[in-house]
Amino acid sequence: MICILLINYVTLILANIYPPNYSPCQFPTPEKSKREYYSQCVISQQLPFICDLHRQLSHSSVIEISEMYEKHEKVFVKKSLNDNRNISTSLAIVIVKQLLAPFSSKQVYSNHEDFGCLFQDECSQVMNAETVERFVNSYRVFTRIFASVLYKKWFPKYDKTNEKHENNNCYMMDVTDVLVLVVLDGMVGDNRKLPSVTIHTDNAMLAPFLSNIQLETTNAINQNWPLHQVISDLIDQLGLAIRSFYTTGGILPRHGIPIWAYRLSIFCIVMVIIALFIEWYIVRRKLVVKRSIITTKIESIKSKTHIMFGAS
Repeated sequence: MICILLINYVTLILANIYPPNYSPCQFPTPEKSKREYYSQCVISQQLPFICDLHRQLSHSSVIEISEMYEKHEKVFVKKSLNDNRNISTSLAIVIVKQLLAPFSSKQVYSNHEDFGCLFQDECSQVMNAETVERFVNSYRVFTRIFASVLYKKWFPKYDKTNEKHENNNCYMMDVTDVLVLVVLDGMVGDNRKLPSVTIHTDNAMLAPFLSNIQLETTNAINQNWPLHQVISDLIDQLGLAIRSFYTTGGILPRHGIPIWAYRLSIFCIVMVIIALFIEWYIVRRKLVVKRSIITTKIESIKSKTHIMFGAS
């Protein structure tokens, strides 16, 4: 009991050193805690879908990001089924300087206020002892689960009574909601300050279209791109990826060797084989002719010798 209280006290101190810091279950979102979200996260009414928790973006960069969003607005905007009005966006971007991970698995199990929601979501991966341990000790697993929890809070799931989805509360194949968690300086207390970009969607068909964007955006941060350019490029790539998803009907385009290249290669191989065969045939014919000439000369010499000695 004393150990748990000590851990919670240390966590509170660190949270005050690096304010504000939220656990995944307490992080403000537009749906669950609208007032706190707008006071803590939103830097401009033009970008309500971006949560810049530690104010890393400057106000002067809002216009560039807003223009990029408007470029792809059609693929991000959700419309009302009744009057076709724009009601919300399918994009959420969370930018934080650092995240504060729990110190031990005991803290995860005991602190229901901060981590209890991890065990209540029937659609997420099972939070067994092994997963909890990795959540505490692995930066990648922590950010992945953190992004997953934020996604569930940001984009409420379908109602179980919806017959369209056969009462499946986890069915998300017809939505393109995307949440991006951008961590600029890694974890609190980690001197490596590793940046990371985690993209989460519950649409399993859409996910492959987004996988490369995580790495490209992380590389842009590592290359010291200005943050507003990183976010603008991120929105551009997401817009193009979702547009491609709609265009292809969710079938990921193949970027391998095209069929015509295979056919051309086979044709070239066949031509090389034919050329080798012709060359072999010509050389063989020449050898046969050459041998025939030599044989004829030898026989002629033998014949002359026989005549000379026979005459004597």
